[in-house]
Amino acid sequence: MWSPTPGLSGGLPWLRGSTSPSAEDAPAGASGINVPSGPPTSMLPGETDKPSSSAAPVEPLTTSLSDPPAGCPSYPPTEVQRWLICPVFNDYSAKWEPRVEAWTPHRLLGMAIHAGVAVHLRNLMDGSVSPATGPIASAIASLREGYVQQETWGLTGLEALVTKGTKRLTDSIDEKLLPGATILGVETSIEAGGRHRILDCTLQRGDTLEVWDWKASLRLDDRYLPDRLLEAHHSWQLLDYAWHGQAHFQRVVHRVGQGLLILGPKLKVEYSPVTVTKERLDQWRLDAETIWAMMGDGFMWHNWKACSDKHLHYGQRCPFYEGCHDLYGDESQFPGLYRPMKEKGA
Repeated sequence: MWSPTPGLSGGLPWLRGSTSPSAEDAPAGASGINVPSGPPTSMLPGETDKPSSSAAPVEPLTTSLSDPPAGCPSYPPTEVQRWLICPVFNDYSAKWEPRVEAWTPHRLLGMAIHAGVAVHLRNLMDGSVSPATGPIASAIASLREGYVQQETWGLTGLEALVTKGTKRLTDSIDEKLLPGATILGVETSIEAGGRHRILDCTLQRGDTLEVWDWKASLRLDDRYLPDRLLEAHHSWQLLDYAWHGQAHFQRVVHRVGQGLLILGPKLKVEYSPVTVTKERLDQWRLDAETIWAMMGDGFMWHNWKACSDKHLHYGQRCPFYEGCHDLYGDESQFPGLYRPMKEKGA
């Protein structure tokens, strides 16, 4: 059984001793991660420069970067987030899916827009010239591939949303993020500990890197926007990407962030850049090693508070509510309500 690094037992907040300070106890700014109060572009130098696709040589890192310790699984953020919600929910999600479930386009819209943005950035990175409709065509093709015919969400309307969203996000990236930056990677797949994660966009600005992740929201009212942008401040996903991005590119990741495309009620893009320090990444790594070890060792329990928390399940209760509460976790009876998932990659 793999264990976290000796002497680092303070990984998880609920495993720490009573004298260990938490993020809430620390003074402002002591967490090592900063959300700037000014507009995102105020952090990005060289706004009038054109984006470059060739990276200048960078001196070797002086900080310590390493792969996970031998035998340590390196679970990607999606699995970790599911496990933190409820280990049983994460386990069932890898094996079962509901037989009857109302289809919604939320996830598919995000995937389609991701596809269009990736084509746009690859064209810039490779220095190639493609038709202006290239990213849009890729986004529409991705939408059509995953679309499920039903009465609530028409394909024509969704195509219009994807078209507007892809254009708005790519235009915004060109204007706000790329000036003065070099594109190092687009949808970079990084394997660590037998698992992989995908970094949407990696930029080099000066001697350090930025890792950006694209998000799309079908609807987000302005009154909820500040809280949504603040999520980047404590995003497990972004810190995971920062750590693994450093190890992959062998350059310091100084900034991570989310580019949030909001499709309604008003079409716009908002950025939440976050400055990362070595101390913050070291803190994250302690937590990661503890959590990965518990996941790898099969720690399993029900988090009953998560069963009907609609904030955790996209406005619904847990999809395995009946499996736990009516079938008492007897998976031999699951086929009546759920169908087996096809074998999924890490």
